[in-house]
Amino acid sequence: MRRALHLVLLLSCAAAMAAQSTEKVNQDSLVLKVFSRRVGDYVRLLKTVQPEIHRLKPTNSPEAIERYEHHLAHHIRETRRHAIQGDIFHA
Repeated sequence: MRRALHLVLLLSCAAAMAAQSTEKVNQDSLVLKVFSRRVGDYVRLLKTVQPEIHRLKPTNSPEAIERYEHHLAHHIRETRRHAIQGDIFHA
């Protein structure tokens, strides 16, 4: 979950930095709207999947953290079993 949130934050910052460039950027661009919607959909998916698995209690155990991340990833893959590459991020 942390990795996914970090990725979303990183992408959001990158988009904000790109928007601050000297070129005028159309904030209502269809590409930005579609991307934002897809990221929002994925974040909502994470929020629905997380309650289905046991929460990770605070720990210093890398193994426990890795187990939790793999368990979460498995549930996400099961929920999105019909997804195809490029559903969220594409060139």
